[in-house]
Amino acid sequence: AAEAQQAAEDAQHVDPSTLVKTKTEETHRDVKVGAIIENSVYRSMVLMNDSLAEKLANDYTMFTIMLFINADSGADVAAVKERLVKAVKPFYVITVQDRDEFKSSMSSMVDQILIILYALLALSIVIAVFGIVNTLALSVSERTREIGLLRAIGTSRGQVRGMLAIEASLIAVLGTLLGLVVGVGAGAVIQRVYQSNGLEWLAVPWDQLGVFLALSIVVGVIAALPPARRALKVPVLDAVATD
Repeated sequence: AAEAQQAAEDAQHVDPSTLVKTKTEETHRDVKVGAIIENSVYRSMVLMNDSLAEKLANDYTMFTIMLFINADSGADVAAVKERLVKAVKPFYVITVQDRDEFKSSMSSMVDQILIILYALLALSIVIAVFGIVNTLALSVSERTREIGLLRAIGTSRGQVRGMLAIEASLIAVLGTLLGLVVGVGAGAVIQRVYQSNGLEWLAVPWDQLGVFLALSIVVGVIAALPPARRALKVPVLDAVATD
């Protein structure tokens, strides 16, 4: 422990410039462009062979991040993959993937982002339910006399509940429609902005939007239950006498 502490203290007084020496060199080569690839996976890189790379850089600046392998025509891809897995087994940080596995790893990152968005959506739905309940509670409180008069002339409890449920559903549907319009519009704008970075197509999940629109009606009906129960608890004569 004493030796380690002494080594740490000595390291604090070492000048980094004496350990690492760097220099900047500019190299220029005229090359022929073989292909322009539009696939978003390769947009952030320039692909070249080793001979050209050695002319532009040296061994200290060259390192392998990803290696793509094309199997010979008619070769057993599964067998090739198995041999590659055995070859890189001593190197624990290297992963061998075929095309489908690579696509799956890319899509899994998108799925994780979607899970976060769905969690935020669920949270917004909970907040919306409380907002509808508060809005209806204030509305019922302000219309106590009106509801009392309706009940006095023969309106049943079920009809009062239905009236408040329809009102809550209208609020929920209106908010959902506004959210859908704003969300789809924002998604279209984001897709256009990042079109050159891989977001080439705009896909609107109309079926999911329809499900959420239907769920908004269910949410409205559920949110109407507490205010309706509160409105029906007030006796008819007391409600009519309310100013």
